[in-house]
Amino acid sequence: MPHKFSAAVAWTSLAFISYATLSPIGDRPQLSNSADIEHVAAFAFLGFAFCTAYRKRLKFVCSVVPSSAVALEFLQTLTQIVMANCWMPPKRSLAAC
Repeated sequence: MPHKFSAAVAWTSLAFISYATLSPIGDRPQLSNSADIEHVAAFAFLGFAFCTAYRKRLKFVCSVVPSSAVALEFLQTLTQIVMANCWMPPKRSLAAC
């Protein structure tokens, strides 16, 4: 039972970090003024959660945590580029109707 709970915490943490990383800037949760500290703390907690959940699978943990960090940072950069190049139609005012 504790293994299942700690595994659920680890995978839920990864899902939350993915949401927080890939969501628009206005929707991201903010705990401090420094995004770097938040990233380090989030991935440190993620590593701790995966180490707790998968104690006997160190190679798995050492591959999931760094690869998810690299992939999420790459996808964050990619989504910012896509959103910057995305064409948004101009908003019409009600007076123009």
